Amino acid sequence: RLLTIDEAAERLSITPRQVNTLIRSGRLPWVNVSLKAGSSKPRKRIAESDLFRFIEQRRVTQQAVAPRKYRRHVRQSQA
Repeated sequence: RLLTIDEAAERLSITPRQVNTLIRSGRLPWVNVSLKAGSSKPRKRIAESDLFRFIEQRRVTQQAVAPRKYRRHVRQSQA
């Protein structure tokens, strides 16, 4: 299924302008569905599979972090 910019923005919980920024930067692939191949104003659509891939690439998993060892900072007296 091909999604419009607005539909993709809604699924990502961002604005359509931010989706266009992702497209322009090359981070989110898109498809031109214009009738004319060399159209000056392309009709952009995003494949649902590409959107899922984009989301999966940015998935963050909680990693176990070792507790920090704090050292008490002791000032040396200046005599």
